[in-house]
Amino acid sequence: MQTNPENPFAVKEEEDIVSFVACVLYMSIVKFPSTRDYWSSSIGIAHVTNIMPVNRFGKLQSIVHFADNNSADKDDKLLKIRPLINKINEQLNSIPFEEKFAVDEQIILFKGRHLIKPYSPEKPHKWGFKVFVLSGVSGYNFDVYCGGSDNICLENEPDLEASSNVVMRLARILPDGVNRKLYVDNWFNSIGLNVYMFKRGIQMVEIARRNRVGNCPVLSDKEMKQRSRGAFTEHVAKVDGFDVSVVSWFDSKVVTLVSNFIGSEPSIEVRRFSRKDTCHINISCPGVVTIYNKHMGRVDLLDSLLGYYRNKIRSKKWYHRIFFHLIDMSLINARIFWQKRNPSTPLVKFKLAVADSLSNYQVSRKRKAGRPSLADITQHVGPKIAIPHVPR
Repeated sequence: MQTNPENPFAVKEEEDIVSFVACVLYMSIVKFPSTRDYWSSSIGIAHVTNIMPVNRFGKLQSIVHFADNNSADKDDKLLKIRPLINKINEQLNSIPFEEKFAVDEQIILFKGRHLIKPYSPEKPHKWGFKVFVLSGVSGYNFDVYCGGSDNICLENEPDLEASSNVVMRLARILPDGVNRKLYVDNWFNSIGLNVYMFKRGIQMVEIARRNRVGNCPVLSDKEMKQRSRGAFTEHVAKVDGFDVSVVSWFDSKVVTLVSNFIGSEPSIEVRRFSRKDTCHINISCPGVVTIYNKHMGRVDLLDSLLGYYRNKIRSKKWYHRIFFHLIDMSLINARIFWQKRNPSTPLVKFKLAVADSLSNYQVSRKRKAGRPSLADITQHVGPKIAIPHVPR
């Protein structure tokens, strides 16, 4: 409407928007080099061509919008996609909270230009938008990184530096005093964060960096490696009247963990391969390491599921990449609830079933005079892919 007010492009909700999302889901499963290849008469996909013509899909992709430019907050670096992010987080927060949560980061792949796109040389995907995720078994809450403008604390919250403040912001949705458990890696860790969470009644385990454990007399890596493999030390100190345990453990390398509810006991034995002895040996493993390894990898599992059928529609608009990523994340979260009643449904079948359901919302158009559209032609001559039917 802003570019062509005399002849605005008419968009119908059921016929266009829902069908557009259905096409996006099909394209995330079957990968072609170009978007227009899905309407090709030789290699096209009938499930896509039957939904809408290629030119209409391209037009919808070019004009899709999520915020009113006139009323949006100009200082918000995510103003183009902010209403959708808030709406999805609102729906996710309505899910009943579980006992255990993990906080980690993920990358939305994007090589275009934008102010909030950081460069992460240590990551497999170095360019893209950074997303901080609070993940449980049945759902998640997320926050897209916007730089220093995000580092804002409430009146009753301490300033624990930028990395620890991320966990504090994500954990605002967790209720106080019901012993929820939180697991984070070493980028977010600080002793102050552990104490603050304990004051809220949230139990916490975090991998610690040596320069963030305060005056705790932890042994150096050289001193720990002089001991046998499986050796560990524990120091318990009172910080603001609360006990905090710092455990250092030597496995293939030295790792330090901080917790406000568990220490080195109960320790167990784990099986490891010894290069020196060229055989498997049993070594001691502190209890805090066991419980951390059991519950920390939930965001990594979410990333692995996203990688199977990630949407790779190319676009120069940065908010398109976030939009497609949010669609994939929402489908994975919906499948988690579906699996509670249908545990044997693969992700691909679930995604196809949702795409099929959305495509059925399409309102059939009246046949126009003149040459038939490409969608009508491919119904008869275009190749089809057999898609298994999943009961809805």
